[in-house]
Amino acid sequence: MNYLAHLYLSPDIEDLTIGSLLGDFVKGPIKKEASLFNQGIMLHRKLDSFTDNNMVVRRSKSLIGIENRRYAGIIIDLFYDYFLANNWSLFHRLSLPCYAGTIYRMLEQRYPELPENFQKILPNMIRNDWLTSYGCKNHLEMVLKKVGQRLKKPISLERSLLDLSQNYTALENDFFAYIPLARQFCWEYNQQLCESGLGCESALPK
Repeated sequence: MNYLAHLYLSPDIEDLTIGSLLGDFVKGPIKKEASLFNQGIMLHRKLDSFTDNNMVVRRSKSLIGIENRRYAGIIIDLFYDYFLANNWSLFHRLSLPCYAGTIYRMLEQRYPELPENFQKILPNMIRNDWLTSYGCKNHLEMVLKKVGQRLKKPISLERSLLDLSQNYTALENDFFAYIPLARQFCWEYNQQLCESGLGCESALPK
């Protein structure tokens, strides 16, 4: 769900970037073939694990009301994408609309290689410009509501926006503390790929 963060944190290599976006759409074991596409999916999963166990993120989760605490991981993922979108100019040389357009074109060009379940949502993703919309509170509310409705026991996750309002500065500070840690984690993963001969970028991801 936090597509923007996964895209931003991925090393700037097309196959890795696409793979890192698809982690939630490819289930089960990853094929052992040495491809950057598969390594991108693995990066997504490893970054999720890193994030779940990160003390800064845990601190953010503690700020979510008890009624939604069980789903705090989902909520904080979306809150961090909201902060990333609203502070995008601090992190990337391209404007967010320009960056999003680049990603959409890349996905359209690689459409046949995408999992079927992602192919189904891609037109809607592009049409409604999901990546840029992460910075809009109305969009955030809509996503939280839809996610809550899809849970086995539906819950009003959009009520967590009150937690965002009440703890805005603390959550934003956590986001700024988390991002360099996540970037370093992804850079180290990329360096491992370099050493294995799969290709790499020598600089930090962005």
